Amino acid sequence: MFQYLLRLLPVFTLLLILGVPIVVTLAWYHGARGQQRASGTEVMIIAILLALGRRSSLPVVRWVCITYIEFFRGVPLITILFLAFFMIGFILPEGVEPPSLVTRAIIGFTLFTCAYIAEIVRGGGGPRCMSLPLRRTPL
Repeated sequence: MFQYLLRLLPVFTLLLILGVPIVVTLAWYHGARGQQRASGTEVMIIAILLALGRRSSLPVVRWVCITYIEFFRGVPLITILFLAFFMIGFILPEGVEPPSLVTRAIIGFTLFTCAYIAEIVRGGGGPRCMSLPLRRTPL
């Protein structure tokens, strides 16, 4: 039914690879008030791409998406926030000013939330879709 989406998976994978740096750049650029708006938009885009990638028939795409989703779902949010607060400053080159603490928190929340939203999108469909493979009624 959705075979045309599977043909677009290489494009979605490229967008996913480019999406994480875009999230970081936009969160850094937008300032304190625009960060939440930018982060929410990118969360949905990256989550949909992750959900499609997890159902991909290409093994590399599927394993990259599964690894990302399972890693960020398996690590507690407080750990990701600590890593965002302390490690982003170490990753950047010496001449670059590190982002503010709010921006670091938005980056951590975005990476964490993408994994959970991707699982919700992938498993979506409600009781009707879940009951069809079992040949049962939705109620």
